[in-house]
Order: sequence, then structure tokens, then C-alpha cells
Amino acid sequence: MSRMSKLSIAILTILVTVLSFPQTIAAQHDAIKVHGGWTIEIHNADGTVARRYEFQNALTVHGQRRLAGLLINAAAVRGAWAVDMFNSQSLVGACGGARGCVLGEIDTTSMLGAYHAPLTVSSAGNGELRLQGSVTATQDATIDNVRTLQVDPGGGWGDFSVKVLPSSIAVVAGQVVSISVVISFS
Repeated sequence: MSRMSKLSIAILTILVTVLSFPQTIAAQHDAIKVHGGWTIEIHNADGTVARRYEFQNALTVHGQRRLAGLLINAAAVRGAWAVDMFNSQSLVGACGGARGCVLGEIDTTSMLGAYHAPLTVSSAGNGELRLQGSVTATQDATIDNVRTLQVDPGGGWGDFSVKVLPSSIAVVAGQVVSISVVISFS
């Protein structure tokens, strides 16, 4: 076989590979999906579980920008995590005060106006991020909105994910509200 024939076969092979590559990629998933799996348990004073709720939340535009910032290694993108559970129709939440129940990786009082309990942030080692914490309700109330937030060291903050609940969660003073949020990717 001549050198020209070998070169022609090599070029043809490369063209076939390159032209079929987009079809191979198109056959795969087209996007990275972000999942926010929530579990909220309401515990009675004796420790028994009164109710359990599981649902998914939605990534916000701010959350998308945070993820993009991490991918391009933007400075000061990583803030502290916080979780807020509140009633959009009331100025007083289950934890008292002007906000709902705020759990934070740091004290969020100066940024969010409230801080009620610590939030533990961990990784399951499989690419999942887990936010966990619990807080005791100080008064009867309902929760109809939940959100995860990123709190900047400089004092700013933004919603990472949100969920308006289809039905409110009733909480009685003295009950413990335990949350777990697993942020995962597919």
C-alpha cells in the first residue's frame, strides 16, 4: 500500500471518528442536574417522630451562579451554608422573632437577622453534600417555605435553592424540627 493510500485511510478514519463524536455525545445526557433532597422530621418532646416530610427543591439563579463561580475558581465564592424554614404569611416563625428557624454553619444574625441553631455540613464521599441540623420550636407556627443559602464572609447572602411547600408543616412549641438536605448531581 502506498504512502498516499495510508494517509488517505488515516484521514478518513479521523473524519469518521470526528463526525460521529457529536452523535455519541448527543446520545448521552445533555446536562448536569442538581438535586436537593430534603427530609424534615418533627419530633415530640419524648423523642417520637410526629411527622416526616420528604421533597425536592429547586436550584435558584444565585445557586447556578455559585456553581459556575466554583467551576471557574472565582475568588471568595464559597460562603457558609444556612437553612431557613419560615412562613411567608407571618412575621413570627416557629423559633420566635421576625424570621423563621435559621440554622447556620456560622452565626447568621448580622446577615439574615436570625440564628437559632448550628448546621453541620459534610460530604458522603460520593459527590453529595449533606446539610443537617435541628432546632426546638419556641412557639406554635407553620412552615410553608424552605431554602438553603450561601452566606458570604463580607455579609452578603443569596438563596441557593428554594421550595414553597404544597401544604404547611405545623409545629408546636417544644417540638424539635430536624432537617437533612442532600445536594447531589447527576
